[in-house]
Amino acid sequence: MSFFLEKIRHFFTERPMPSAALQLTPSYIGGIQINRREKKIRRHFILPLEKDVVVPSFSRKNIIKPDVLKESFKEGMSRLQAGESHVACLIPETSLKAFVFDFDALPVSSREREDLFRFRVKKQMPLLQENVRLSYDILPAGESIKSIVALISGAVAREYEDFFQTFHLKVKALSVPTMCLLNFTLEDGIGSFILANLEEDVLTLVAVVESKVVLYRQKPFAVEGAALPDPSRKRDNVIKEIDTTARFIRDRTGKKMEILRLRAGFFDSREDTLSSLEEGTGMKIERLNGQPGWGLNHFEREILSPLIGQIG
Repeated sequence: MSFFLEKIRHFFTERPMPSAALQLTPSYIGGIQINRREKKIRRHFILPLEKDVVVPSFSRKNIIKPDVLKESFKEGMSRLQAGESHVACLIPETSLKAFVFDFDALPVSSREREDLFRFRVKKQMPLLQENVRLSYDILPAGESIKSIVALISGAVAREYEDFFQTFHLKVKALSVPTMCLLNFTLEDGIGSFILANLEEDVLTLVAVVESKVVLYRQKPFAVEGAALPDPSRKRDNVIKEIDTTARFIRDRTGKKMEILRLRAGFFDSREDTLSSLEEGTGMKIERLNGQPGWGLNHFEREILSPLIGQIG
C-alpha cells in the first residue's frame, strides 16, 4: 500500500522529509524549499489558478485542465529551483476523507487494524471502494484509544502522483492542509481549541479537547461543480458551522470552546470575512500564520503554513 498520509505528530522526527513541498488548491498553487538548520525558507512561490483547473473530488478526476496546471507549475518550479527529486505534496481538503474513532483496544497487527478501520468507515460509507488507500495515526486519549483514519481513492492518489512524475518528481508524502496544521497546533501547549482551516471552497474544523482530537469534519461551501456562495453568505455559513461544532463539543464533553485557531487559505474578501468571525462566534481568534521567522511576511506565512507544518 502506498503511504499517503504521514503521521501527524511523530513522523517528522522518525524519517527525513524532503526539503521541498508543494500545494495544489482550486484557486492557487504554492511551494516552499526550506533550510531546516537555519529555520528559513530559501525560496517560495504562490501563484493563482484560473477557475476549474483543479476541481477537488474524493471519487472523480481532480485535474481537469492538466496543460494549464503544468504551465503554472513550470513557473513555480523555476522560482523554487528545487534540486532534489523527492517532494511532499498537499492536495485539496475534499480530495480526502478523515474520521476520528474511539476504541477500547486495537489489534497488534497492522493488517488487522486496517481491517477494523475499514469496517468502521464502511458503517459511515457503505459504498466505499476497495481501491481506497487508508492510513491512520494513533493519538493519546487517556484510558481509551483514539485514531484519526484518513482515506483517499487510489485513482485520485495516482492522478496526483502521475502529474508530479511529469516533472520527474516523486511524491514522498501526500496529505491535506489541515492535517499538517495539526503538527504545530498540537505541540504548542494550548490544550483545548477549535482549529478552522478556511479555504475558498471548504471549511475544515478540528476540535481538540485537553490536547486530544475529538472531532474532524469538512464542510464544502457548495456541492461538486456548483457555484460558490457570495462572501456574505459564506461568512454566515462559517459562523454557523463553528457555533454548531462548539455546541456539539460542549454537549458531548462539557467543555466550553473559547479559542478558535484560524488559518485563512484564500485571497478574496479576507479581512471582511475574518473581522466578522470573532464577533459572530464569540471566541478568541488566533490566526495561524506559521511559526515566527522563516523569512516570510504574515500573508505568505498564513497561505504557506500547511507546507511549513508538513516539512518544517
